[in-house]
Amino acid sequence: MSESHLPNWSHVSSLIDVLMDTPPHERDAMVTALSAGDPERRRELERLLADCEREPVLLAKPAAERFASLFDEDTTPFPKPLAERYRVTREVGRGGMATVYVARDLKHGRDVAVKVVDPVIAAALGADRFLREIEIVAQLHHPHIVPLFDSGDAGGALYYVMPFEPGLSLRERLADGTPLPLDEAVVLLRDVCDALAHAHARGIIHRDIKPDNVLLSGKHALVTDFGVAKALSVPHELQSPGSEQDHPTTSGIATVGAAFGTPAYMAPEQIIGEPPVDHR
Repeated sequence: MSESHLPNWSHVSSLIDVLMDTPPHERDAMVTALSAGDPERRRELERLLADCEREPVLLAKPAAERFASLFDEDTTPFPKPLAERYRVTREVGRGGMATVYVARDLKHGRDVAVKVVDPVIAAALGADRFLREIEIVAQLHHPHIVPLFDSGDAGGALYYVMPFEPGLSLRERLADGTPLPLDEAVVLLRDVCDALAHAHARGIIHRDIKPDNVLLSGKHALVTDFGVAKALSVPHELQSPGSEQDHPTTSGIATVGAAFGTPAYMAPEQIIGEPPVDHR
């Protein structure tokens, strides 16, 4: 696999995890879906799957060690122009799309989460399109949606800023295996549904609903990263034919090596790039 493809495979760990969780007799069909018609991606998935089946101990190792040849381990640097406005406290997360920092908003005296888009994705997107999509998301105002504070292009680095929520995510709350009490689960589900309905009524689709993106605040839920998958989708000329140009309120899967979303939680039509991807 050529060096130029490495940044586009930073999501490969989650794909292999999905394949390993798929019953053996269904894995070929799942590889077909995850490959999205890309022969090179299919060959690489088949090779990595074979490696994991032959050496299960790989699954117990950190992703960067399991797939070292596919990862660019350099953290997306914090843009210098932003350092005058946000003082970084620590890095709290790094994924295929962005590096997340907790920082102090020096102007307003508050803690925020600053998310800096991976340079490879930023270069494919272009600042104008990213900022246009983020501006749409910024119109959402709802008690169960984490708002967008700021976004922009800092010397070629695309970023967006949200409140820092110190509570647990739903994923963390469920990590110990203790079931949610029924009344608590109903409240959280209602909050998430209210947030989704509010966005859907305005033509905005989350595209990455999962426990990690549901934050707990007291007894209530806050949905975060709303619409970010849309803003981080690749423009028309880099997408599969017939996706967004025919469905202006939806977005196909980017074809620069990554499906924007989390495979285990994606709808079938989203994971294989079939339009339209809508609120259903």
